[in-house]
Amino acid sequence: MKILGLIVVVLILAGLGWYFYSAQYQAASTIIPPPRPLPTPAPAPSSGASETVIEMSASGFSPAEVTIKAGDTVKFVNKDTKNHRPASGVHPAHQLCPGFDSLEAVEPGESYSFTFNEKKECPMHDHLNPTLRGKIIVQ
Repeated sequence: MKILGLIVVVLILAGLGWYFYSAQYQAASTIIPPPRPLPTPAPAPSSGASETVIEMSASGFSPAEVTIKAGDTVKFVNKDTKNHRPASGVHPAHQLCPGFDSLEAVEPGESYSFTFNEKKECPMHDHLNPTLRGKIIVQ
């Protein structure tokens, strides 16, 4: 009987040791990704440059298409009660106009600005609702 009790005690101690070892190992091996960098705010428009405002709402971008000059800034203002996230095409990669992606949601009442320096057409969409689309033409 003493041997059976000794075996039970050894098994319990071995089980507790394994439990604490695996919990410690699991916590040590958890990889926490680094935080995503926030987008760099656009500089204030310089002389000759201008700022165009596009409002974002449940019905989309207003205006949905704008023509600007290289060096101009577009300011996206969220006029909705829900978050929006302006980004360049094509969803979901956003590679047609590199850098033009808010990376984070723009909350109601907040804004996001981006300065377009390269002459090209930049299709845009709301990453949180990709059916909302528009275009920025940079001349």
